[in-house]
Amino acid sequence: MYQVRMPLLLLPLLALSACGSGEGGDNVASSTAEAEQAPFVSAFTSRIAEDHIGPFSYHYNREDFVRTEIEIAVPPIYDGTIWGVKLIPAKSAAKLGNASCDYNHSGEQQTCSAAKEPGLTMALLERPISNYGQAFINAGFSQSDLPEISLMDKQGFRVTIARDGSETEYSFIPVEGRTLMLARQISNEASAYRTEIRDVMRSLKSPENRF
Repeated sequence: MYQVRMPLLLLPLLALSACGSGEGGDNVASSTAEAEQAPFVSAFTSRIAEDHIGPFSYHYNREDFVRTEIEIAVPPIYDGTIWGVKLIPAKSAAKLGNASCDYNHSGEQQTCSAAKEPGLTMALLERPISNYGQAFINAGFSQSDLPEISLMDKQGFRVTIARDGSETEYSFIPVEGRTLMLARQISNEASAYRTEIRDVMRSLKSPENRF
């Protein structure tokens, strides 16, 4: 019977080839897979931004929101303003300052403003939360108008106010003798970002539960 006989010089070469396709080959495949995965991880990381409001940290998706700074009047008295952070839809950023918005649905063009855009406003107030709760009671709100809420394992309250033709939901959370105020508009336009805003609020972390 005919048998194929390999030249002796080829045997070492074949052995080396077999070794190269073993453990070393797995390493190459693993490195290739990691290299292919890296752009996806990097892209996800670059989309998620971390920011702070006072001692609190929070995250938001840059594809959803743009961070702005605005002056905010604090309810229920609205006597004076403070500076706060507002996340507005990313697609709204380019039109800020242009006379191309109709916030009142009146048909008249108005100057586009971050303060009037839907989104999430955050501000760190100077006084304890009890002061703000009492201010609402003094202004004629009842306890039932101020339902309790829990955020970051802290107990606060929420109130919804109709003013200037729109409704805004305010949340007040205690923080080290001061108060974190969150505000979001309630409208058809704002409802499109309800899930994204809720995700930002859930991402809030205080210093004691940040890690």
